[in-house]
Amino acid sequence: MFRRIPVLNLFTSLIFAFSFMAHPVAASQLETMEYRGAAVTAHKGPTADFPAEFMDKLLCEGGQSGPSKNAGCVQLNSDGSGTWENDAGPGQRMPPAPVSWFIVTNSEGVPLKNDGAERKTWQVIFRFEQGDRYNPQGSLYAVAATLVLSPQKRVIVHSKYRDL
Repeated sequence: MFRRIPVLNLFTSLIFAFSFMAHPVAASQLETMEYRGAAVTAHKGPTADFPAEFMDKLLCEGGQSGPSKNAGCVQLNSDGSGTWENDAGPGQRMPPAPVSWFIVTNSEGVPLKNDGAERKTWQVIFRFEQGDRYNPQGSLYAVAATLVLSPQKRVIVHSKYRDL
């Protein structure tokens, strides 16, 4: 009357179903790009271990709280978009350029980072969605994103930072 389903087959089917649902989401955020002649795998936007302190707020030259005529800023949005603002010279600012940003990973999507007692560093690649004076549209620029834990807690992207 009732058909027996072997537990192992049911268990295997469930694992297969859940793994099939989970992988396409993560895989869709991975991109392979060429940076300085080498293939690089990167995750668009933040990975699970990337601190929220970096995102959705300006980080500016000299730790300024907002843009000033002497400080360019960067912003990493939590959706993988953002802006990059170069300094054009003393007292000269350029308009912020729209970028997409990526965290460098291995081929499985695990971030390549350096963990230390006082700081954690991720490699971030910016792709310029519109060009600016120094970076043509579509060009890539890699920088370090560092969370400093001591002596002063701070987030730094390139030379732009904010104290926490």
